[in-house]
Amino acid sequence: MITETEKKALKNRIKKLIREAIEENYYFEKSDEPNRKTTDEKNNNKNGQLRREIEDWVRSEYQLNSTLAYHLWPEKDEDTARSLFAKKANGEDADGNGYSFSDAEIVKLANIRTQLNESKRKKRMK
Repeated sequence: MITETEKKALKNRIKKLIREAIEENYYFEKSDEPNRKTTDEKNNNKNGQLRREIEDWVRSEYQLNSTLAYHLWPEKDEDTARSLFAKKANGEDADGNGYSFSDAEIVKLANIRTQLNESKRKKRMK
């Protein structure tokens, strides 16, 4: 059986260890923060660049918009998919409400663009 004095000593030791671990972790995170920000900024720049490329591509390939809409949202009916795609491609609807493609939609569109480019390249080689 543990005596009351031993319990108090054990609790104090645990509290001290937890405090030390928190302080050590705090200082470690603070020293690591600039590197993490740089990595986050790089990822944001890459994602922003991909988003701009895809949005520009969607605007320039307007004749593909309905086909892209059907591939992007196969579960939606055709009219809804085309309407939503047009709103997101333009960045807003007729009332001026803002719309944009989600990150997942941007990635899916990038994959579709890659597949289209590969099929065009294969056709040229024949």
